[in-house]
Amino acid sequence: MAGDWIKMTKGLEAAPEVIRMAAALSIPRDEVLGKLFRFWSWADTHLLNGDAVSVTEKFVDELASVAGFARAMADAGWLEPLSGDWTSGFHIPKFERHMGQSAKRRAVTATRNQKYRERVTKKRDADRDDASVTEASRESSLEKRREEKKKTPPPNPQDGEAVAAVAGLFEKASGRILSTLTLEKIADAIAEYGMDRIEKAISIADDAGATNWAYVEAVLRKGGDQKREKKAARDNGAPILPPGHPCHGRKKGEKWVADDGTQNTVGDDGWWWVQPPDSEPRRKEKIL
Repeated sequence: MAGDWIKMTKGLEAAPEVIRMAAALSIPRDEVLGKLFRFWSWADTHLLNGDAVSVTEKFVDELASVAGFARAMADAGWLEPLSGDWTSGFHIPKFERHMGQSAKRRAVTATRNQKYRERVTKKRDADRDDASVTEASRESSLEKRREEKKKTPPPNPQDGEAVAAVAGLFEKASGRILSTLTLEKIADAIAEYGMDRIEKAISIADDAGATNWAYVEAVLRKGGDQKREKKAARDNGAPILPPGHPCHGRKKGEKWVADDGTQNTVGDDGWWWVQPPDSEPRRKEKIL
């Protein structure tokens, strides 16, 4: 699933904290990294704010399969006991910065912005090479760049915050964790339609019971009209749906597999059935 991962810093094996832990525990640094990954994965899955109340030092050592691991993490500054004798549990410093869904969303947004900057830099370097062409070609190239500049806005330091805000709003409405591809689509939509129209479109999708971004895009393309089409008869028996809706143009009873592996079936009662590829329970979603 999209949220089943944690952050690990590049070069962590050479960090002073890891070196000290390896020396204190008399194990290789590679083993320290593996045990840290196991502990942080457990924490990301089971803790909400970094407080592990009543979780003992012994449990941490058993989780890592090495005695003294909890105290070694505390010496490195990665654990703080809630009491001096560890009987009350422990706290993970800076938990919200590195773990949880908000931290993952920030990491994905930062990666997307970095890729965007790299694309802009590559395009700028390619444009500089055009300076060696003939005068006629240069004039044509300048005109092309002017048109592209109108379509492609310059990098905005607030883009990441806007994407995170829209993603948080849509995740709250849909109950889904968004993929990197969807975050990129959100960034494009912000540039084209603006925040106000997107927020209205998400509200319309939420009212309609739609939980996919394609429905929001369809609402945006129609101009943000809040009047949704009712069910109407087609020759093939399917309701009238906006372009981009997963069931658009499909017959009742028709089955298909989406790009993400989700199995879908159009029902005959105004719903369609969705079977995720990761063994989650089958659910039904309202078509309109």
